Amino acid sequence: MQTKDLTDILSAIDIPTEKLCDVDPDWERSSSVKRGVRAMLHPYCEILKEKKKKIKAVDVTFFLDVF
Repeated sequence: MQTKDLTDILSAIDIPTEKLCDVDPDWERSSSVKRGVRAMLHPYCEILKEKKKKIKAVDVTFFLDVF
């Protein structure tokens, strides 16, 4: 799984859940759906967070090695 792919997928999934919250007059229902979707995607969010952390660590190490 590439970082960009995962970022794109998670962002694309967030758009419809936001739209549901905007158009559904029942705030509790749409918020519950949004929380449920986010809970199901949490493992992927954690994977993305770890990948980004590793990228930053590599960038810092490269910067320190260069200078």
